[in-house]
Formats: sequence, C-alpha cells, structure tokens
Amino acid sequence: MKNGMWIDITGYPIESKKIISYLEDNIAGAHVLFLGTVRSSGSKEGEVKSIVYECYEDLSKKRLVGIGDEIKSKWGVSRIVLVHRFGSLKLGEISVAVGVSAPHREEAFLATRYGIECIKHALPIWKREIYKDCSSKWVRGVPLQKD
Repeated sequence: MKNGMWIDITGYPIESKKIISYLEDNIAGAHVLFLGTVRSSGSKEGEVKSIVYECYEDLSKKRLVGIGDEIKSKWGVSRIVLVHRFGSLKLGEISVAVGVSAPHREEAFLATRYGIECIKHALPIWKREIYKDCSSKWVRGVPLQKD
C-alpha cells in the first residue's frame, strides 16, 4: 500500500472491513466500493458451487498498478483499492474488490466502474466454475463495457 493505492493479487480472503477502513480519507467526500462475489446462479451450465481462479500473478500486479496510476491521473482520486483473489472460492466469497475515495461522487463512481472494467479486460486471470453435479468448465468473463 503506497501512493494511496492498495494493489494485490491474493490467495487469501478479501476482507471488506479492512478495505473500507483503508478508503477512509478526510479529503474525500465520496467513497465507492465494488465487491464481486461468487454466486450460485447465472451460469448457463448449471448451479455453481464454487469457482477456481488461476492467474499470472506478476503480470496481473503490474497491470493493476498501471490501472491505478491511470485512475489517479484521470479522476484525481485520493485512494484506490484494486484487489483480485485467486484459488478456490466458495459461494459468497469476495473474488474482486475495487474501491475509490474521491472529492466528489461522480469521480468516485466513474473511477470505480472504470477499475472493474479494466480488471475484466486486462488481467490474465482465468475462471473455472465447479457445478453442483461436480462437473466443471472454464468460462470467459462477460464485461459490461463494449469493445
């Protein structure tokens, strides 16, 4: 955690309370936090019971730093959190956290949205869904942002 940025690719659980505490900043009037969690529904293949994320850690961290630098430059935010989990995650666990502290809400919302979209597009992270029937499939993420 330096330069107002918490950047991490981790095999450990992401703790939302620690992230919220980190985002606290007296010069910011807005704090936005996006948490992506493992859900059971929404897969075309069936009911999900867990997800396995694999990643290229070094490159992912470098890209997160670049995304963080770009966000700070573009929106003038004071604090940024960009954290992604890897390994096996159970239902309800946090897989990704993007948080921003900014002077105003517009910048905070825009920067947070931009951060999650960049993560979905730019990081070498792969997701395998494990289904209730114990079958599994590697799946491609579906970002909101259109190319």
